[in-house]
Amino acid sequence: MTTSQMGLEQTSSSVCFASVQVREYPRILGDNPSVTSGPPISLSWEYDQDTSGLCSIDEWESKRGSERRSRSEFRVPESVRTDWVLD
Repeated sequence: MTTSQMGLEQTSSSVCFASVQVREYPRILGDNPSVTSGPPISLSWEYDQDTSGLCSIDEWESKRGSERRSRSEFRVPESVRTDWVLD
C-alpha cells in the first residue's frame, strides 16, 4: 500500500535562517574514551559573551569563504592537545 493509498500525503519542508550567532568556547580536559593517546579535549559549557557576535547569514558566508576543511584537518595531534592542557 502506498502512502497516497493510505491517505497520507508527502509534503516538502524547508528551514530558513536569518542570522548566525558566533560563540567562542574555552577548551577543557575532556572524557572521550575513544582517544587512544594524549589527553581528550572538550569544549566548556561556558562561553565568553563579550566575544560572541550576531551576523546575517550572507555576512557569515562571505566572511568564512568557500574553502571547507577536510575531516582530517579537524584532527588535533596529541602534542598540541597536551600543550593546550598544560597552558
